[in-house]
Amino acid sequence: MTSISIREYVNALKREGKNIPQDESGTYWRRGEGGYLVRMPVFDLSAPDPARINRLLRSDHAPMISYVIEPSEEHPANAKLYICRDQSYNMDKLAKKVRFSIKKSSVLRFEWLSKEIFLANGLPAFRDSCKRNGLADGTSEVFQQKFRTWFNNPANGVIGAWKDDNLIAYYSTTAVDDWVEIGGESTNEGLVFNPNNGLVDRLLTEFLVERKFRVVSYGLSSIQESSNAEGLHHFKVKVGFEAIPVRRVFVPHPYLRPLINRFSLALGHRALRIFPGSRGLRKGCGVLSRLVQTSPSPG
Repeated sequence: MTSISIREYVNALKREGKNIPQDESGTYWRRGEGGYLVRMPVFDLSAPDPARINRLLRSDHAPMISYVIEPSEEHPANAKLYICRDQSYNMDKLAKKVRFSIKKSSVLRFEWLSKEIFLANGLPAFRDSCKRNGLADGTSEVFQQKFRTWFNNPANGVIGAWKDDNLIAYYSTTAVDDWVEIGGESTNEGLVFNPNNGLVDRLLTEFLVERKFRVVSYGLSSIQESSNAEGLHHFKVKVGFEAIPVRRVFVPHPYLRPLINRFSLALGHRALRIFPGSRGLRKGCGVLSRLVQTSPSPG
């Protein structure tokens, strides 16, 4: 698994046809689900210039911009950022039950996967994880759409956990400069072997201890309504990640701001009752709820 510079990473994304704008400060912004812009890396907590954010919104025609900043009295924390920076990480630092679960996963075979092997074997873990989270998009079509070009970018990889000939879990990784983002899925039947615990231990050991990366990022707490946020928080913290309180900011395009009101939120909730497994509706209602509750501000 290689690491490339952020410029190389962005160039690879552009070769895939993705638009990655860069603002005046040199910061890159990638497209999230729904077409909104997300700052890279996600754990950058600096407060951007509000005028720069507005210029980026207008020039790129994005529906929304999202980033995280350090909380303050004016802008209190509304999310958690999960990162591990311990370059002396060792599972012996973890609680006894967690160490046991990692040792239990030793019956599994861990290895980095090629594109062909992953696409042929990864669907069951993807499908089961979506179902456990109440999502309706754990289909072969969505899986292929998400990952068929994943390996075209040299920053991206997938490490898997095998039980015999079954891929029971995997973690996707994006390694850029001295940081790496991770996220995983697992099959229902494979959970008894604690594959996620074993995979996270492998990743923290490889990137932080052996390769001396600065940060392993496990992302932000979910904005989705009806998500398993508490369970995910407990897992991430127990396997060695810090849960850092942050302020997650959403800045909508000026054309969308008249639609940010309680009536729109009520319509979204009504649609969510009809389509409870819609990932887009869950995220959309979560973002809209945040914007309705507090006045959006770029800083």
